[in-house]
Amino acid sequence: GGGTFTYTATISSGNVTGLTTSGTGSINDVLVNTSNTTNAIVTYFITPSKDGCNGTPFTFTVTVRPKPGITATAPAPICNGT
Repeated sequence: GGGTFTYTATISSGNVTGLTTSGTGSINDVLVNTSNTTNAIVTYFITPSKDGCNGTPFTFTVTVRPKPGITATAPAPICNGT
């Protein structure tokens, strides 16, 4: 069989929702940055294992960009030549 993974996750900067602080197997987090202006960073600390032996832990860093802001403005008047 294949190996497995355990992980922990922390918010390194910014504000994020949808984070699972620890788990086993696939990481299925849906991260949402709650800021409109600054990036958020989440760091996962992942440890692989197989047959009861742990492999070398590693980190995986995710940058979650802010959601785009859209501002609607009234259309400019159009001159029809009169």
